[in-house]
Amino acid sequence: MEDSATTTMNPDAFTFFDENETDMTDAQKIECIKESIRSFLKEYPMIRATDTLVLVVFQALKNMLVDKIRFVAVEAPTGSGKSVIGYCMAYCFNYCLHTIYGMDGSSYLLTSSKMLQKQIQEDFKRFSFGEDYAMLKGTANYPCTYMYFEQLAAERSKQKLLGAAASAFASSQQSTVKPDKSTITSYDKRYCIGWDADRKNSLACFPTCQYIVKRKAASDAMCANLNYSYFLTVLNASMNPYFAMRNLTIADEAHLIPDIVCNMFSFEISAATARRVGKVLREIRDTNSKDLMWGSDADRDVEMHLQFSRLITEVDEWDTLFLRRNTTLPELIDYVRWCSDAKKTIVSWNKNVTPEFKLKMGGFIGKFGEEETDAPFPKPVELEELASRPNDVFMKYDESSKYGKYIVRDLQERELVRNKFLSKTQFCLFLSATLGNTDQYGELLGIRPDQYKSYRMEPTFDYSTSPIYQCNCGWLTYKNFSDNIDNCLDAVLYICHVLHPDEKGIIHTSTFSNAELLKEKIFDYMYKSDNGKFPGIQASRFRFYRTPQEKDACVKELKQSQLPLVIVGPSLYEGLDLKYDEGRFNILLKVPYPGIDDYVRAKMERIPFWYERVTIEKTIQAIGRTNRAVDDRSTTYLIDSTFSKIAPKMLGSKIQERLERKYLEVPQTNSKPKKMYSFEAQNTNQNTSVDDLWGDDLPF
Repeated sequence: MEDSATTTMNPDAFTFFDENETDMTDAQKIECIKESIRSFLKEYPMIRATDTLVLVVFQALKNMLVDKIRFVAVEAPTGSGKSVIGYCMAYCFNYCLHTIYGMDGSSYLLTSSKMLQKQIQEDFKRFSFGEDYAMLKGTANYPCTYMYFEQLAAERSKQKLLGAAASAFASSQQSTVKPDKSTITSYDKRYCIGWDADRKNSLACFPTCQYIVKRKAASDAMCANLNYSYFLTVLNASMNPYFAMRNLTIADEAHLIPDIVCNMFSFEISAATARRVGKVLREIRDTNSKDLMWGSDADRDVEMHLQFSRLITEVDEWDTLFLRRNTTLPELIDYVRWCSDAKKTIVSWNKNVTPEFKLKMGGFIGKFGEEETDAPFPKPVELEELASRPNDVFMKYDESSKYGKYIVRDLQERELVRNKFLSKTQFCLFLSATLGNTDQYGELLGIRPDQYKSYRMEPTFDYSTSPIYQCNCGWLTYKNFSDNIDNCLDAVLYICHVLHPDEKGIIHTSTFSNAELLKEKIFDYMYKSDNGKFPGIQASRFRFYRTPQEKDACVKELKQSQLPLVIVGPSLYEGLDLKYDEGRFNILLKVPYPGIDDYVRAKMERIPFWYERVTIEKTIQAIGRTNRAVDDRSTTYLIDSTFSKIAPKMLGSKIQERLERKYLEVPQTNSKPKKMYSFEAQNTNQNTSVDDLWGDDLPF
């Protein structure tokens, strides 16, 4: 199915049951729901029918289709199979819509990270879902092979001109130049930006363009897996021929929705936009001679020249807006409105123009228009709506910006979530291991208590061998950090080097600067001649990273290696799946409070419970990275004494039952581990091959 143009639904005006009637009784609907689950398990026998899977899917479908509740939120423990619940919900919801209402349904399965999408991609292959389930990642994750195919065509043309004998001789002399795979770039930097459909269709690479192929597959699929960023971008775009609102949206890691929406739709209003408009205008002026007719007739030509003269006069006037620091929100709204109108005017010049103008400027203007679509500018109506709620406005001038930039954010995220997310859903299932207080969660989403039903699933895992130790090694607050960090870092190394020398693990550092402190501490002990505290410690056992690519490489190595590696970093709370021997210990160095800045202070004042809630969410997510199966085991260590403030409020995964106080005193002398490993040093600067980077998405 190819979705139609973008549609929107008022979160408070739900009309599905008014528009779709059925003769089925509630009892018949319930029997249909049961049959849909049986059908799913029969069609995909590799999926195990756990109590959690069957119960959650049945209850969610009953709430939606029998009780007529639009939103269902389920807190299920980490590792309980939330992704599989999503697969089953998509199938069963479509089954029920077809049986009860005689209509074909479709769904979105939303995920928060590339790491989670990789896991889902593996599931799609493992369960043999076929064309009914498809994944689409962001444009930067697909290759553009235009230059590769151009080189290939040039080489083939050269061989043809040489003739068979000369070609054979050239090959034997190894003088033939093969196409260079390094010319492959990502689709978001594609060569054909701004081209019309006919011109794109003429390209040799077009039939095998992986982004276009995968986009078509996801558009046609019964269940399309997208990341939140892509979903929010395309569903809120003014032109969207491939993805529209679907019957069911399954939101995995749903606790992240408020922050994702707020971060995506914070407004960055920069002088660079007006300067880009000015650049296009000057390009047009410098390229075209005075006697060149722009429009297809005299009236059109006069109109375009008048528009051009007005815009090129006005464009420089807006620069002064960013030279001062006291610009008001109404002034920024006027600027945004002018930029929007100017871009529309320039793009309109590609219509009803002379062939000469089209030849000279058509591609340039088309590229400008498509670039603006890829990086959407704030809409005046959005800023006007925010301005109507002055208590919710956060506005700050960005001193680091080259051209001058104002950042405008909405402190009351529920309005953003309602307008940008909920209005793009019909029915929605929220899945997370850390929903916490569901009243607070509903408030953050802007959902009334009568609009949703929530459940907290009891864990089925055996946590008796997975304790959580409160070590209280020192208060790492702003005031006491420098006094206690050395003791806390020693405790971390003691856990790795003495308590778990033969096991893989993970260290959550909260910040990159803390990770650097740990790295420096390791090297200090390595090169101390009198190191009796951690003899034989090897820095190459620890995997540090700075970029998302390095992080992915570290996780992949940790999973595949037979050595007891330890991954260290601040962004390992979500999407990391370390089963069994892939992760036997889990260290949280510092409480993961959000960094304090002007925006965070303003938001804490506006939503008092937000700061602590986000911190508890991250802590619970971190604890769950190494408990992924019923019979899995791991040990978690909470190093920072500040954990004692939030520990009593952490719910789910039997955390309260698992919490124990454990005093860690690091001896001044320790013996070497009985077994010493030969670790290879990590080279994070090593170049990644094109085949490694794009993998299955290369068409050759």
